[in-house]
Amino acid sequence: MKNGSLNGSSVFSRDTQKVARLYRQTMIYEYDLTSANTSIMKFYDLAPKDQIVALDRLPKDQRNIKVGILRGSDPELSKRISRGFCDARTLFGTANKLTEQEIVSIKKDAIFTTRRCSRTEFINENNAKLVFRCKNKYTTCFPLSSGIEIFAFYDELDDSVTMDVKGIRSDQLELHKDGMLIFLERVVKIIERGQREYLIRYIRDFYDQYRKLELPISYYRTFDPRSRYELIREEDWGILDEEDLDKIKINFNIEQVILPLIQISYQMQYSTT
Repeated sequence: MKNGSLNGSSVFSRDTQKVARLYRQTMIYEYDLTSANTSIMKFYDLAPKDQIVALDRLPKDQRNIKVGILRGSDPELSKRISRGFCDARTLFGTANKLTEQEIVSIKKDAIFTTRRCSRTEFINENNAKLVFRCKNKYTTCFPLSSGIEIFAFYDELDDSVTMDVKGIRSDQLELHKDGMLIFLERVVKIIERGQREYLIRYIRDFYDQYRKLELPISYYRTFDPRSRYELIREEDWGILDEEDLDKIKINFNIEQVILPLIQISYQMQYSTT
């Protein structure tokens, strides 16, 4: 195995594969490549060792910015790093004999799979390592139309949900803590409990409340990376409160969040699993 490189002509060659459907009451494992950029650069010998050592000493955010600058100034290096990510994912998937059916989602430096993997560390002839750690475990996931993915772990013992939203930064997600996150957490609980008919009723009742502007204003932020209020008239921009609901466009969350969940609820009702 020359520097651990593989062909990469498989599902693992995709930088992104979105969640395609609802997974429920299913263990999902997220394997992330540790120190991804510098690990790739070391393993595939893509930069001088002293440069990689200097990058490794930087805090994660600064390191990622620096790598981004390097890639922007050197298109060939950028291509080799992209190829390295592809090869690393392929190496992990092949070593663990993962099938396409077992893949839930793929990110540049992470693989989500329904099977626990035993091969997570790879060492080449130069003693450089690629380490994939199991960062999270989930029991439910589903996609929304806006490209957002919901991953959640349901603890049956205390009826609690730990939820990760892929596609919205954590600082932006904080803006939804008194809004759509409450709704989505409730949806996850109902899904995990297997209450199929109740799920349809709950989402439809929520939809009715939503379109009648009966919910707190925080529910009307767009559930996407912008996380903002869309105004009917831009000149109404300013600090908004509950009395300003009639100034806000509400179509986005209906089309991108609520209606997809209604579709998922009907699929779940007629599913045998």
